[in-house]
Amino acid sequence: MMPVPTPPDDYLGTRGASKEDWEQFQQVYQGWLESATDEEIVTEMIALPEEGRPFSPSEAWRFFQCELRRRLNPRKTAAKKTTAAKG
Repeated sequence: MMPVPTPPDDYLGTRGASKEDWEQFQQVYQGWLESATDEEIVTEMIALPEEGRPFSPSEAWRFFQCELRRRLNPRKTAAKKTTAAKG
């Protein structure tokens, strides 16, 4: 399990990330989405945005990407049900 990538800027954009930083982050985040379980993605979606404020552009993009992955490529992580053989 890979940790959720951290965006190159904070909510107010005070870290001064460049366009290239954001493009690299988007690639890393897409890689994380491909390997993440549905539970990890739901946890990420719940954490966005921080309580008491609206989505930042980065958070809105991340939420949308999570939702796309969940809808287009759902992964079942629950244990499969087995039926007992009648004898």
